[in-house]
Amino acid sequence: MAISIGITRGIQFLHTGVAPGIFGNNIKIENILLDDSLNAKVSGYKIPLPSNHIDRYISAYYGLPHPLFNDIAEKEDIYQLGVILLEVITGKAITSASEVEDLKDELERGLSEAASVLREVTDPTIKGSYAYESLRTTVQITINCLSKVSSMRPSVEDVLWNLQYSIQVQENWTSSGNLGTKM
Repeated sequence: MAISIGITRGIQFLHTGVAPGIFGNNIKIENILLDDSLNAKVSGYKIPLPSNHIDRYISAYYGLPHPLFNDIAEKEDIYQLGVILLEVITGKAITSASEVEDLKDELERGLSEAASVLREVTDPTIKGSYAYESLRTTVQITINCLSKVSSMRPSVEDVLWNLQYSIQVQENWTSSGNLGTKM
């Protein structure tokens, strides 16, 4: 989960830490690098052209004014972050949009039906090593990131807050001696 937070912080920095923000980054798990301390580094992002070139390019290609493009691209980055989180939760490499939808549907079913259903979708290598509430929080924010309606996707700050909350729940659960118990 700490790596997922690192990825989210990297995206947050690209969006808000530089002016103008860098959006539409084609974020995928292959573009996430880890250093020796397992800190996530986002690579493969697009450095924007000077503003006057961008405005002409966007207007010509998309027919959209520049600020509107940034809003769309920001929400697309959130969707792509959701795909990465989905891969982390399930432990499965995702190669198509239909796989994203199928796994998202399984997670939604797991949230609405029973904890055992949600646990079955989870990466087998982490079963029994997480707090259920931590998993629920992470799954819910992932589902929100994958919303088909881009305006319904959370901000990068909301994703970061929920992932940090999930870590706090996990740390409290682990420190109370639950790590060795079966879920």
